[in-house]
Amino acid sequence: MTLAEMLVGVFVMGIAGWIVYDVYVSAGRFSGSEQDRIEVDVSANRVLTVMDQYLRQAKSVLAQYPTSGAPTYTSGDSAVVLALPTTLAGNTLHASATDIAVFYRNGTALVLLIDADEGASSTRTDGTREITANVKDAFFRYNTVAVTSATAATVLLRTQRTVLGAPYTQTALLNVTFRNHP
Repeated sequence: MTLAEMLVGVFVMGIAGWIVYDVYVSAGRFSGSEQDRIEVDVSANRVLTVMDQYLRQAKSVLAQYPTSGAPTYTSGDSAVVLALPTTLAGNTLHASATDIAVFYRNGTALVLLIDADEGASSTRTDGTREITANVKDAFFRYNTVAVTSATAATVLLRTQRTVLGAPYTQTALLNVTFRNHP
């Protein structure tokens, strides 16, 4: 084998190696972007699953809820305040006690606030938790003009994340009938 043949062989192997490397890097980039898209989709679905659970349990929508030491939450386009039957140990419901659940948007996060009726031994835990981040829009619509008379709600949720330098948006829609529906 001559030096020229050897140099040609090294050159060809270098090109082949570069092609394999480029394919490997591109596959990794594609995989990462797909993972980001999946996270946006899963995030929207996780929110709707949690919201569906609470909305279906709702006895009613409250016009507003004053929480001591915190702002007042008002049911409307950007938030919903729900009165839920208090759940007791053994998954039974209290005859008259009510827990409060508030869904609202805080920046790019959708937040759930629970105020459980501790006097009735509710199994729900008081507190605020972020259900998901990357929320672009969250809209609540009711089947009546007066939210306190509503028996159903529609929730439109858009989550968004930048993937490969471009925004990727997932839109999810939830239609729910409350427990108070005759």
